[in-house]
Amino acid sequence: MSASIYSNSQFTDSPYGLKLQRTYTTSASVTDIPAGINRVYAIVIGGGGAGAVPPPSATATVTAAVGNGTTITYTANNSFVVGQTVTVTGLGIASGSTLNLTIGVTTASSTQFTYTSSVVGVSSGTGTATAGGGVGGGGAGGYSAGWTYVSNSVTVGAGGTGTATVGAGASGNSSIYGMVMAGGGSGGTAGVNQNAGGAAAGATTASGTSSSISYTGAPSATVGQVGYASGGASTNNASSGGVSTGGGAGNNLPTGTRIGAASGIGIITGGGGSAVTSGSATGGAGGTGDFYAGGAGQTVGTGAGFGAGGGGAGFSSVGAAGSSGNGGNGGDGGGGGGAATGSGTAGSGGRGEVRLYF
Repeated sequence: MSASIYSNSQFTDSPYGLKLQRTYTTSASVTDIPAGINRVYAIVIGGGGAGAVPPPSATATVTAAVGNGTTITYTANNSFVVGQTVTVTGLGIASGSTLNLTIGVTTASSTQFTYTSSVVGVSSGTGTATAGGGVGGGGAGGYSAGWTYVSNSVTVGAGGTGTATVGAGASGNSSIYGMVMAGGGSGGTAGVNQNAGGAAAGATTASGTSSSISYTGAPSATVGQVGYASGGASTNNASSGGVSTGGGAGNNLPTGTRIGAASGIGIITGGGGSAVTSGSATGGAGGTGDFYAGGAGQTVGTGAGFGAGGGGAGFSSVGAAGSSGNGGNGGDGGGGGGAATGSGTAGSGGRGEVRLYF
């Protein structure tokens, strides 16, 4: 069912001609439904996922590289971390295949880093390893609506909390009232999956389901696909669209002008991904919602490393813009934007919400 079939007022104010009677933004006991009211119409929003935080960009001189068919070992004094995307350029070929590749670091020490690969080769000369990469924005919480018998409690899922710690974002939590349930959005992706955003509620991430509640047939976080609970973006400028959308992708390319992907259009949307470059960079915007706008991505000037992503549009509030290296927070149920650097803070996912009509 497309959100565009109904007007905003029908969704938020008076479905079936009913009046909005209760709004919950935190979990609570429900003890004040009037006697004689046995069924209510509920709109339920899950908590949005937080954006992710990338490691700081860095370069290193590669003095040797060997691929034995199982592992490629690069010799370099470096500060890379496991999972970081690294692009190696400039190495010659002594034998076998080129070892100038874009990789996800498997292991790292101060003097070498490795990548699990079937490539066989030996390098000659020296090369340059450039690490960085944007990260994905968090996916939106789920949207669900329907008639239900009156319940004496309501569970409102909190959004995932953004941090300054390098890694994937925290998922949001599910919201439930009676028989109406909505899952939490997944956190933004980082490391080798940094070119994908977080999945919307019910879709799957690279490492599992985004919440305790799932929807059959929902696409993965790496698929920029339209759907009820759509996946995140899978390439630098792809997006997803649906009732609840995935977060935008980051950008794992080391040079040039880059834009982190925005989230798609939906009732509630994911956060934008951050972009990285040695030139100018603009973080992806949070997705545009039916009722409210997503936050703008941060634009940084020539020579700066990253642009933070904006927060996704919420069901009843806007997403915040990315600023000062920090991803924007999502509106109610919206996903948080990806952070700009290892010292930036990822945007938090918006809190869930439950509305009762009778």
